[in-house]
Amino acid sequence: MKKSSLKKYNSRIENLKFTKNLSPDKINLSTLKGEGQLSNLELDEEVLQNMLDLPTWLTVTRVYCNKAAIRIQWTKLKTSPICLFLDKVEVEMRTCEEPRPPNGPSPIAITAGQSEYGFAEKVVEGMSVIINSITIKVQARAFHASFELWQLQGCSLNPKWQKSDLRYTRITHPKRGEVLTFKEINWQSLRIEADAIESDEQDLGSTPLRLITNQGRIRIALKRRVKDCNVLASKLLFILDDLLWVLTDSQLKAIIHYAKSLSEAMEKSGQQRKSMAAETLQTAPPSPGIHSLWTEPPPPEAVGTPGTLAQYFDLHDVKESSYHTFISRLDLHICNDSSSDSGRHSKRTQSLLSCNRKSLHLPDSTPAIHLQFTEYYFPDNPGLPVPCSNLYAQLNGLQLYLDAPSVLWMTLFSRGLHKTLDQVKAFYHLQDSSKTDEHIDIRLDATQLKLIIPLESSILDHPDRPQSLSISLPQIILSNTRHAPHGSHSDLNSTYSSFSTCTFFRPMVCQPFPRDQSVLLPLPSAFLQHCLENESLSLAHKHPSRSQDVWSVSLSRVTLGFEGARRGLKGKALPFVEPFAMSLWMCCPSAFKKDSHCSSIDADSKSPTGSSKQPLLDSLQGVNDIISSKVDQTKDLVNSPMASIHILAQSITPVKMWLNHYQFVALLRMKDYLARLAGDLTKDVQGLGQPEHKPSDPPSVCVSILMEAIELALLLPPATSEPVEEAHSPEETDSPSLTDSDLSPSHHAGEPGLLEDSGTGGNEDQEDYAEQEGSVEEACEAVEEGMDGPTGQDDEAQAVSVLVLCLSRMGCLTEMRGEDIVVALEAQELVPKQLGNHKVTDLLAGLALTQAGSSSPSAPLSPGPQSLSCPPAAALRMEMGPCAGRHSPLSESVGFMEMCLTGCKAELLASTLNTLGPFLEDELSADPQPMRLWLRDTAITLKDDGPRVYPTAPQPVPVLFSLDGIVLERLDDGILSLRRESFGFGLQRLLRLQDICAVTC
Repeated sequence: MKKSSLKKYNSRIENLKFTKNLSPDKINLSTLKGEGQLSNLELDEEVLQNMLDLPTWLTVTRVYCNKAAIRIQWTKLKTSPICLFLDKVEVEMRTCEEPRPPNGPSPIAITAGQSEYGFAEKVVEGMSVIINSITIKVQARAFHASFELWQLQGCSLNPKWQKSDLRYTRITHPKRGEVLTFKEINWQSLRIEADAIESDEQDLGSTPLRLITNQGRIRIALKRRVKDCNVLASKLLFILDDLLWVLTDSQLKAIIHYAKSLSEAMEKSGQQRKSMAAETLQTAPPSPGIHSLWTEPPPPEAVGTPGTLAQYFDLHDVKESSYHTFISRLDLHICNDSSSDSGRHSKRTQSLLSCNRKSLHLPDSTPAIHLQFTEYYFPDNPGLPVPCSNLYAQLNGLQLYLDAPSVLWMTLFSRGLHKTLDQVKAFYHLQDSSKTDEHIDIRLDATQLKLIIPLESSILDHPDRPQSLSISLPQIILSNTRHAPHGSHSDLNSTYSSFSTCTFFRPMVCQPFPRDQSVLLPLPSAFLQHCLENESLSLAHKHPSRSQDVWSVSLSRVTLGFEGARRGLKGKALPFVEPFAMSLWMCCPSAFKKDSHCSSIDADSKSPTGSSKQPLLDSLQGVNDIISSKVDQTKDLVNSPMASIHILAQSITPVKMWLNHYQFVALLRMKDYLARLAGDLTKDVQGLGQPEHKPSDPPSVCVSILMEAIELALLLPPATSEPVEEAHSPEETDSPSLTDSDLSPSHHAGEPGLLEDSGTGGNEDQEDYAEQEGSVEEACEAVEEGMDGPTGQDDEAQAVSVLVLCLSRMGCLTEMRGEDIVVALEAQELVPKQLGNHKVTDLLAGLALTQAGSSSPSAPLSPGPQSLSCPPAAALRMEMGPCAGRHSPLSESVGFMEMCLTGCKAELLASTLNTLGPFLEDELSADPQPMRLWLRDTAITLKDDGPRVYPTAPQPVPVLFSLDGIVLERLDDGILSLRRESFGFGLQRLLRLQDICAVTC
């Protein structure tokens, strides 16, 4: 009986055809022990492909094994695996430019004389394999690679990835006719080498690539069909514990070279898989297909332990093929190629990107970076329209430090990679013009982001001098779809309406100051065209191109603060800009065509099925009529070009800022720092070389900003004495001020913030609000304990005089065309307010209460009927770049500023004027700023609040200065000249200077 079993087993091995040169006389098998040895084996490549379910862009050409040993437990074939020991295995593969035929059925079931997943398949598939060393060589069109693994083991596990009885390593669905199996392959060491194929035709400067890792493992879940053992889906998980990899820039370029050369073959294989999916559904039973998901109700969710085998199968089911990579710790070093004269004297850089997980108390389940890309197709009918591919990204707790050396290095490095990628595309003819402009739905959710900009302080070291400017972004939502919060068509329509009602952004035949030198159209109709589209538009038209994407950005509770000052809040940032909310919209207006939808509507109306689409076409026609009417209204008035990129930015909540002299000087150094960084980036781009055919017009950017109210509080040196009566503005105004909420620590009345009501910021729940209320006491204690020197002369030095500049209904337009930058700004109201002397501790305590949620921002101003027809109170234009050279030669390098004040009424203290000049002085001697100031119908009341020289002197009488038609100008010579206004400014005839300048005592 043993001899007959042995003959049967030998014939079974011979018929399996795993090998090419194996015959029964070469098998040395001990029938009693169940052990045998084989040598010099050559395995069948096609059989191995089918067993491993390799992708069709990769084929096996040779498999060799020098020595093999097998151990079989005859009495435990159902529960214990067959153990196969291999000494050295060599595998050779090559990539296929055209996909090979798909993998066939399992050879085990075919040679066993059965058509279903039977006993032979279960025994062989549950085999345990141990390999001392395996070498895999891959030959591709552009490179050859080798993979060497030592001490490799492969075995079958249960669904929980644990060793168990073989009967528990597979799950069979009782109705679907499918079986799940689970396997794991682990190794002790892995070595990867890749090198480019030398050729006279290509000269990409490739560098050999090497990687050595420690232990790792691969987990594989296979779903087969029982009746023919075909693989329906597979899930592969590649797991590495720790990975340390040092890459040079040339090696990283080589990786891009190799990956891009494989992209075409992998894409063709993916298309083949999609086309074969329909055949798979037709030959499969009705239940496992996608149709069952439409026709049958979903199975009930299992609560706790699955009660039936079908529920247990659904719990571990593999819906479709997927590939995963998990690395516990990745330490990747990217550096320049080694040279003898570089890197020895480099300055120590800061951490460019990090995660504040500990300080923000983020849970372990919250990822710092999460990316998810989804692509759709119909397996049963690939020709049917499908949703756009979508990309979802999530960022949590990231901190970006704007370190200039790191930014310069990364810019050079990325441009070098991009250049290499273009060379690879050109050499292998990989340009795919059909997908370059394909639309992808994108959404980015980011929380607790922080940007730090260093502030140089090498000139003057003062306790109030900050070291860095931090920009905190608690919540950001960016998307090019209309399904994101605060990013719908109605939100865009509301934003567009706010801009269109502002006269500053309206197109006119003759633009007034400060837009008289503007070139670009401030409010393109592309936004209106997009906001009037409805969701049904995608049913009648193809997906828009990527160039027609309209992006929305929602910013909530944006805060700016100064960090690093020795005197101030310990461990906390000094406030610069209080929390505010902003909404941004971006698009490329040139990509939108006025009649793009009208032509398709006319074509559809003439088609035979046009009657069934008539309601939709009518609605679309109405949209185009509105767009056409809006565009035609300004067609005859304005012929301005549109910017390459246009941005609409609207701040719903008032923007409140605090600034002292040392912070102002630090901001000037930040401007110089960013200017040097921009100059270095420009030099690096020129050093890399420009394309032969430079574009005729440089790309342009137009940014339109609309704000309801801005309050700038200047912290000046304290006045020596104050008048008995406080100064009031001659005209009362309802504009919000810092005195209403922020400067009063006793103000605890809370109202619903505009952040939630405006539809721009995120909604806060009751738990967050309670936490904010609980932090008020801690904030006050931090203010009281965090200040250095609370008594004596330090206490007097911390007293400041507060001057608040209130601007309401402000519009700003920024145009960037190459090196030219033009900023135009106007505000309907400008009201200065003097709040007298205050202690810095009191100001910070009041601000802490505001940030903790005890007070809410004031309501935005609503424009009055008279203010809309009146000229703006303040208008400013700043020109920088070659375009400013029309004013003076010096203006081309430092810029030219022009400002006009109209109808301003203000009361100022003499001490304020005395300290305002030194406040604006720079610590560095620089060229004078060329400027021109126009004063019209402006009245300034000056009140003397200084100490009396003689006690017999009477009370000082306020002095009123009435100025109209005055021009204050300074050019390259630095001389301030005062003259009367000429006719060139476009106003009525002006009187003589002595007639319009009066001094009243």
